[in-house]
Amino acid sequence: DLRYMDTVDGAVVLQHTLSTNQLMARICCFPLPTVAAISGHWCAAGGMMGLAFDFRVMSSEHGFFFVPGVDLGLVYAPMQTALMKAKLPASMHRDVILFNRRRWTAQDLVAKGCIDAAVPSGQVLSQSLELARELRSKGSGPARKALGGLKEGLYKEILLELSGGAGMGYPGRAKGVDRASPQT
Repeated sequence: DLRYMDTVDGAVVLQHTLSTNQLMARICCFPLPTVAAISGHWCAAGGMMGLAFDFRVMSSEHGFFFVPGVDLGLVYAPMQTALMKAKLPASMHRDVILFNRRRWTAQDLVAKGCIDAAVPSGQVLSQSLELARELRSKGSGPARKALGGLKEGLYKEILLELSGGAGMGYPGRAKGVDRASPQT
């Protein structure tokens, strides 16, 4: 939370960023299938966290995806950029990572292949659990033994950037501002 970060020193901010990045990398490379049930907005670090999962089910009625670093004067940590590059199609890199040009709806994200299903709000959890049940066989036996290594190979750039330990940059950030101006 940016307002919290305004109240602590730089070492605490760096540790917070590194801990968040470690959690995202752990989810990304977790040796079982992971499914995110997204019932509302997933933006900024929450947007990146959602991308860390293998599969995403999002409400078709509520919520947007966006990562507003540029509008807040932030430069993403190298690991965060690697995560977004790995999980977003190249056609979205410019609009999401660089310019935060729009608020992406579930329908937009299905069309781009960023989420696996857009369902009414009341079905997000049940559809997520159904998808998890379908993936159950990948979480046991030989598949479970292989999945972690496969993910580590696929997402090696994320892990390499994480090992570098670099945090975010704040060259244009104004203290006390924790959200970008609204856009549609």
